[in-house]
Amino acid sequence: MTQSTPESGPTTPLRLCVRCRSYRPPRPVQPFSPTELHSPGTLAAQTKWDEERRERAVEEMHRAETGLPFDYEPHHFAWCAHYTRLDLAERAARGDQAAWAEAVAADAVVVDPVSGDVSPAYQLCQWWNADGDCDAFVAAG
Repeated sequence: MTQSTPESGPTTPLRLCVRCRSYRPPRPVQPFSPTELHSPGTLAAQTKWDEERRERAVEEMHRAETGLPFDYEPHHFAWCAHYTRLDLAERAARGDQAAWAEAVAADAVVVDPVSGDVSPAYQLCQWWNADGDCDAFVAAG
């Protein structure tokens, strides 16, 4: 797959996130195996889990569309390990003042205004590579 211009034809290969070393897909979580869904209690718990997952999906879609920060690892969207500054957020959370200043200036963290807890601001792949030409692309493999 390549990008192209009308005048020149194909130019550069598309930099697809799924082929990048920094790509982090959502991790599927299945609390119960199909063999466990025979009891009414487990089936009720699975139904509740499914409903919560649907609600989270709607919330995450809203965050993704409006650019609101993800202060937790997204459950329904791939995120970029390059643009999500986990190392910087961890140092800032431990009290490193230089890391704190850098993280705040770069919007790399989300700070809970009540508790002061510091979380990394997870960056979605779709925010940084909408056109298949990501500057941070490094082929996986």
